[in-house]
Amino acid sequence: MADAVVGQTASLDHVGSNPRCFCRGVAWDLGGNRCRTASTDAYLSRRLLSERLGMRTLLIAGLFVAGVTPSALRAQDFHYWSHQYGTRSNLLGGVVVGSVVDISASYYNPGALALIDSPDLFATSRVIEASNMTVSGAGNINVGLDDLQFTVAPGFFGGMLPFKFLGRHVLGYSFFTRHRFRSTLGTIQVGTEDLLDPPPGLEDLFAEVRLGSDLDESWFGLTWAAPLGSKFGVGVSNYVATRSRSSETLGFVEGFSAAGAAATSIQDRRFSYWTYDLLWKIGIAWEWQGWSLGLTLTTPRINLFGSGEYVVNATVFGQDIDQDGSEDPVFVADHQQKLSVDYRSPPSLALGMARTLGNTKIHTTAEWFGSVNEYTVIDPAPFVGQSIGDTVHVPLTQELDHVLNFGVGVEQTFSPTVSAYASFRTNFSARGSDPRTAWSLSRWDIFYLTAGASFEVLGAGFTLGLGYGFGSSTLTRDIGQGGDFIDELPQELGIKYRNVRLIFAFAF
Repeated sequence: MADAVVGQTASLDHVGSNPRCFCRGVAWDLGGNRCRTASTDAYLSRRLLSERLGMRTLLIAGLFVAGVTPSALRAQDFHYWSHQYGTRSNLLGGVVVGSVVDISASYYNPGALALIDSPDLFATSRVIEASNMTVSGAGNINVGLDDLQFTVAPGFFGGMLPFKFLGRHVLGYSFFTRHRFRSTLGTIQVGTEDLLDPPPGLEDLFAEVRLGSDLDESWFGLTWAAPLGSKFGVGVSNYVATRSRSSETLGFVEGFSAAGAAATSIQDRRFSYWTYDLLWKIGIAWEWQGWSLGLTLTTPRINLFGSGEYVVNATVFGQDIDQDGSEDPVFVADHQQKLSVDYRSPPSLALGMARTLGNTKIHTTAEWFGSVNEYTVIDPAPFVGQSIGDTVHVPLTQELDHVLNFGVGVEQTFSPTVSAYASFRTNFSARGSDPRTAWSLSRWDIFYLTAGASFEVLGAGFTLGLGYGFGSSTLTRDIGQGGDFIDELPQELGIKYRNVRLIFAFAF
């Protein structure tokens, strides 16, 4: 259920007193005092982004993003109201907990399924969307990264089971993708730079930065509902949730001079995991004299089983990092598989209400999501860095703040077969407040506007609509002074997210 802030803990164990080492900054003491760290995230951001990498290019800004921001935080992985389901529910932005009008009641409010006079025996919806994420910042080194994607957004497939022996009790089923996110930010540079010192002069250069994220979560469930009287209904949906998550951060730089000098810096960090979980949604619905109300409770998930994988490779060759006249090679690599996974989601409580005024119906919904204290999703075993002799430990952690989302929708009926809809809803970020999990490119709050119409053709209901979502945030570089190179990076990175959706659904 819960999208989440997923980050990496970066704790530092100092050897002696070294004020230039920061847990989440990129400052590095170049005088030879080394930060001994229990995290490759903190270690690599200093080793690979040393002052001697003097490239004043977009690439270095990309390396700044890759090195400072934990790769686990790339995805839009902590928003709860990103996707909506069903026919009319899609156009109403999902603010239908108190007024579900189609088979999507199995998700929005199971209790309402017992009050629908003629529930659709079958319904499905598809959404085609274009999403764009941009990263920009102004300084001596300019930043301009962009990721534009066209995809088919998560849809909904559901229906009713025609068991006559159930009497007034009803059974429904539903299958839908709860979360899906794809993102790849990257840049490649081939050219010449004064990268190595010595020798003086230009060297041939190849450099690449790639930040990738992939998130999929689907729910399959059965819903039971029963009326209590003519205006009150209760219901329960039991879901099996499957979740897969992966992330990659790659920073690669190599230089070669005509004199034969060469240098290479690599930061490659990846993780992935999958889980199967159980959770329940309990709902009640009530209708009275033009009013309708709904209340739902979604439980935290229970982990059934899962598995995780972790890879890190940090390599630096051909660079004199501490300026003592000799090269300082770095090699830190590890690969661990079949790791245990503990993924958690918060409880949520939703209240919805609708009021019919003639041919107009107003829909409103608010949903509160609880907080989740910091915990470990994947905990790879500590290992000793091959070239540094220090113990490296990189747990994948998560923390969620509580969130209150709300929305309002308007339904205008023109005839028994034609209606128009418009809606607005929020999608606030649940990014945790702890600074160890607060570094994120995707920590924006999103606002959605949706409009469209529904109509019937030969007994089948169709829905067409258009949606627009927008959000932005700022990532501040609060790391103090870090030398000539670090000081040329932008003080702030501006992040913008835009989403356009074409909605199509049908039911019969």
